[in-house]
Parts: sequence; C-alpha cells; structure tokens
Amino acid sequence: MAGVRLIFRDECDTAGYAPKLAGAARVRVLNIDLGPAAIEASTREDAEDPELTEEERMQALLSVALLDSAHGRNGEAIGKYNQLLAYYQRTENLLMQAFVMNAFGDVFHRGGDLEQAQHWYECAVTPAATVKNPLMLATISKNLGDVSYKTGEYKQAEEYYDGVDKLSAVTLDPGSKIRALEWRGLSQEQQGKHDCAVQSWEAAAVLSRKMEIPPLLKENLDLLVRGYNRLGFADKSSSVQAELKSLEMEAAR
Repeated sequence: MAGVRLIFRDECDTAGYAPKLAGAARVRVLNIDLGPAAIEASTREDAEDPELTEEERMQALLSVALLDSAHGRNGEAIGKYNQLLAYYQRTENLLMQAFVMNAFGDVFHRGGDLEQAQHWYECAVTPAATVKNPLMLATISKNLGDVSYKTGEYKQAEEYYDGVDKLSAVTLDPGSKIRALEWRGLSQEQQGKHDCAVQSWEAAAVLSRKMEIPPLLKENLDLLVRGYNRLGFADKSSSVQAELKSLEMEAAR
C-alpha cells in the first residue's frame, strides 16, 4: 500500500463527530466548496495566476468565457474570446481557433444577430476543415443550418443538415443524426419538397426506434402525420397516429 492515497467524501463536520478519526496519523480532512460560484471564482483566479503556464491560463480563461456567455454576459465573453483567438492564432492551434470562432457565433446567435452569427460560423469552417475534425465540423454545420433556416435560406439549410447527417457516420452520434434528418425534412418541406421531407422524417423515425429514443420518435412521427396527410397517404397517416397513441400510453404507465 506504499504510496497509495485513499480519498473519501464525507459529511462536512467529520472533525466534530469523529475527532479521533480526523486527528489520526496520515489522515487529512479538507472542507471543499464545489458549488458553482466557488468553481467559477477558482477558475477566474486560475486565468490570472502568473504561476501557471500560459496554456493553463488560457484553458481557465476559456472556461470563464463560456460561463460568461452562458449567463448572458456577452460583452465580457466577447472580450475573452478575442484574447483567446489571438492566442490560438499565435500558437497555430487550428482546432481551438475553430472552437472559439464557433463560440463567437453562439454569442451572436443567442443575441439574435444572425448576420454576425453566420459570419463567425463560416469563419470557423476553414480551420475545422483543415484539421479534419468531424465533431467540430458537425457542430458548425448544424449551427449554420439553424441560422440559414431562421433567415429563410431553406435550400442552404437543407445542405448543411445533410452534411451533419453524413458526418454522423464518423461522429457516431445518433441523436445529432436524428435531429439533422428532422431539420433536413423541415427545410425540404419549406421548399415544397414534401416527398423528400417525408423520406427524411421516415429515416429519423427508424433510427429513433432503433436507438430507443421516444421523445425524438414522437417528434418525427408528428411530422410524418403532417407529411403523409399533405401527400394524401391516409393509410400511412393512420398507422403513424396509432403508433403515437401507443407511445402516449406507454409514457403514461
């Protein structure tokens, strides 16, 4: 057992109700605050700690920037992203350049500035493609699809979602593939390509059943009812509605 350290999580007042244990040889009791506020404060300290390496400080700064963005502190987030982007460009880290550019896009996307969001997402494509990172490319493509759909560029949105669908063969993320098929279908529907939309939703439903993801299955079955009714496929619509009722009964149990 030489050199082995055992760590246990206990009540916060161990020293009070078990003083002999707390005071025993080679026993150390630490009261650690792992709450969100404490973690954020510690991360901010790490971002400015001169004893850490620059890479470690930048990792901490990225965490703080993401927290700022998540809490709607957009100005603070943008300032940190600018600093991070400059660092990753100087160190020629293409993957992290793509990550930060995509994060820039997220800030503007959530803020409703779709033009700036699209700009930053498009900027992120080049470094992500250069390093051939499929997960990053899938994330950016999905974001570009969302923006294109919101701006009414439905053909472009269809192409982006189709790209996410293809990349899912590499990322092995069934949830993202189902969502991509669903939104590809919605983009096709907006273009009047109802037969193609139905095919997309059918594929999404098949995968949802296979992976046993009832919420996504229900969403796509609802869309299939609409699509089948539009195409005049009454029998298929009835069959899907029966499946929906079965899902609802199963969920109520």
